[in-house]
Amino acid sequence: MMISQGSGFWTIAVLATTGLAFAGCSTTAQTGDANPTSWLANETPAAGNEIPPGPHYTVEIRRAGHTTQFVRIPHAGDTHLQNVLEKSGATKKIRKMELYVLRTPPQGGPRQRLTAMYDVGDRRVAWESDYAVYPGDHVVVIEDTSTDFDNLMSKFLGPLGHN
Repeated sequence: MMISQGSGFWTIAVLATTGLAFAGCSTTAQTGDANPTSWLANETPAAGNEIPPGPHYTVEIRRAGHTTQFVRIPHAGDTHLQNVLEKSGATKKIRKMELYVLRTPPQGGPRQRLTAMYDVGDRRVAWESDYAVYPGDHVVVIEDTSTDFDNLMSKFLGPLGHN
């Protein structure tokens, strides 16, 4: 009788550990360019990249195998995310990308993250997420290095396919 109670505990422990592993949980710290906490920090100008006078926005370009590049662009009138990508040169450097706009609310407080979608076929921001960009916004462009096979497996496996 004691053996069956003990084995039940170990069965549950093994199943729980296996479930966490398949759900993408890890006991090791994950670091990399896609660290969300670094997105919410205030950016500091890199050496030789002074902040332009007047209202501006910052574009952060994160390419695989390259150092992160910050581009500060003066804000001029009605600007949308597609215009920002073209002005920063991100569309020439990156084919597939993840896009985020980090915006501090006018009343202050923590930055809000707006996720935008990039249409690889049309090579432009999807119209429903082509957000207006305001002075002080921080646009994050991350190169998407996933392959078509990765995308297929992710759709097929759902949450089990993510690390």
